[in-house]
Amino acid sequence: IADSKWDVVRESAGTFFTSVSESWKENFAKVVDAFKKDDNKTHAGDHHDADAPNYDGNL
Repeated sequence: IADSKWDVVRESAGTFFTSVSESWKENFAKVVDAFKKDDNKTHAGDHHDADAPNYDGNL
């Protein structure tokens, strides 16, 4: 009986981690897309945010 309980725990944990991994990938992709869209809007207007740090090496 103890082995079957651990099999259930192992299977449940595997299912849980698979589900979390898939959700993470899906939601991360949505966040990346949102930032890409936001970045494209900024470049389309061709104006810079004066408060934003400049990371391109030009000070």
